Amino acid sequence: MQAGEPIRRPRPRPPSPDVVPAVRHALIAAHAPRRGLGRSALSVVPPTVPHMDIFKERLEAAQLALIDPAQERLAPMVMWGGLLRLCGAEPVIETLTAVDLGHRLSTWRTVWLTESRVIFSEATKAMDLWTAYSENTEADVADEISTWVRRRHDIARVELTEQTMRPPDRNGRERQWRHGARVVFTDGLELEVPLFEKRPCNERDRERLEAFLDAVVMLRP
Repeated sequence: MQAGEPIRRPRPRPPSPDVVPAVRHALIAAHAPRRGLGRSALSVVPPTVPHMDIFKERLEAAQLALIDPAQERLAPMVMWGGLLRLCGAEPVIETLTAVDLGHRLSTWRTVWLTESRVIFSEATKAMDLWTAYSENTEADVADEISTWVRRRHDIARVELTEQTMRPPDRNGRERQWRHGARVVFTDGLELEVPLFEKRPCNERDRERLEAFLDAVVMLRP
């Protein structure tokens, strides 16, 4: 580079469908059961990195927090930017992401938990299978979308709305509990988990739900 020559930075490229297998492979580790409050792929970026570079650096890692692990589908890209903006540079401790694919209607919900924030986003579109890689040219536009953030110290209470237990069996399966909860904030806003009440809950869903609730209770002041 010659003296005085301006620094040329590569233009950001949109994610490619080729990233999906890699993301799915990383999902096995990222969504595995953890003891305590482990940190997800959205780890702290050094404060010396400019704000826009932080956003770009975290964009690809954020995909791990935007996958419905039960269906192995990636949330539409229109949701990504708002979540990252409201998250800032804080590490994401736990996440829940789920999609309800109804008849010609897709609804995505995701909630991220950091040490000081709870970030939630919901997006819907009149499409049978709406994901990050839908081929429809209008797939990047949601019919409805909302994203909000609350501080963790604004959690007024956590109510268990479901408490069930699966007994051990002869095959060595241990006793397991499953809980649903309502997180109520001081301004009256409520967050229900699981994110979709009527959706079947498999083992991976249960593990992620329990980890999320543990993190909410442990971080609540």
